[in-house]
Amino acid sequence: RARAPLMFRCDACAVLMPNKAGTVKQHNEGKRHASVRFYGDADAGPVRRIEFRSPDGKLIRSFRPHEVTDSAAAASRAARELVRRKLLVHTGVAWQNKVWLMLNPEALCGAVLQLDAALQGQLESAECVPPHRAMIDGGCEVSAHFLLALAERLGRGADPSPSGVRLGIRKQADSCVHAELPGYDLTLALADREGTLAEMCMVAALDALFCALGSQHPHWRCGGGSPLGLTIRVGAAVRERRHAARLTQSLCSVLALPSTPLGLRSLHLHVSGPAWRAEDAHRIVGASASRWRACSVSILLGTHSRAGAGSPFRRLPSVLIRMILDAARPGCASHVVVKLADEPPAAPSSHASAFGADLAFIASLC
Repeated sequence: RARAPLMFRCDACAVLMPNKAGTVKQHNEGKRHASVRFYGDADAGPVRRIEFRSPDGKLIRSFRPHEVTDSAAAASRAARELVRRKLLVHTGVAWQNKVWLMLNPEALCGAVLQLDAALQGQLESAECVPPHRAMIDGGCEVSAHFLLALAERLGRGADPSPSGVRLGIRKQADSCVHAELPGYDLTLALADREGTLAEMCMVAALDALFCALGSQHPHWRCGGGSPLGLTIRVGAAVRERRHAARLTQSLCSVLALPSTPLGLRSLHLHVSGPAWRAEDAHRIVGASASRWRACSVSILLGTHSRAGAGSPFRRLPSVLIRMILDAARPGCASHVVVKLADEPPAAPSSHASAFGADLAFIASLC
């Protein structure tokens, strides 16, 4: 009979230790191992407890770092990395560190557990399933951490690993529950929280979710699943014009990608507030149609006398070309709808900044 190795190597921490149950257990529950799992750095400091909360913020259960699976810890790190490159664009130098600290791996890991509960609906207590299911049905508001967890799950489409969704709670060594997103119709209502810091966190997370829409098709489409239908109720969560313009630019660039229609069936965006303008909606809808125009031009070039000299499209009648274009149109563009709610004019301030400001407000009502 083969003997067990005398030494055990932890690949995450790159350390060797005696292969004894007590020694290995002590290392896995230690602070150094937890810092490496969640922060990727052994000197990052102690990792706080992972709080699993209900959609209304009520604490359901608190986990120690070693009680969470490696997949959930890796997902929280990956979700945080989604905002690292573009965080400075949204926050500036003054707010970058504060937003980065708010998007910590502990809070993101709690959001990963929320997402797992919402998608697969399997928890230790069955009474927690309905409210978490409402998080992806628009029945309750979601936080910036939840958006990043969803963006990481969608962006994992190119990952060949079989782990679709895992519960995140360590029950048995080999127990994991699989759930996939194809055919899902997700409705997300963003939480409208006051404060510049909360708005920056929400904008950075929403931008990461937009960028993930163009890279989620390779894995989710396997098995014959239909593309994703997404409805985002932004509401008044975005208040500054510069944030709305940045999100519009990011969404337009993603919708113009050839891979986006393969994984995104439809996108309904509900926005309100003075930060959004009508031209933003026109740009987003126009960007979704640009992929269809590019596909049409490439096919029509095949009917040209010189550019399509060796193309089989040149020999086809125009009626058949039109039928091919009509059949290819659903797969070349996502159905995008942007609804901009008109808000009533603001009430006049009791402390007018200039003489006649209240009269201008009254005149605007006429």
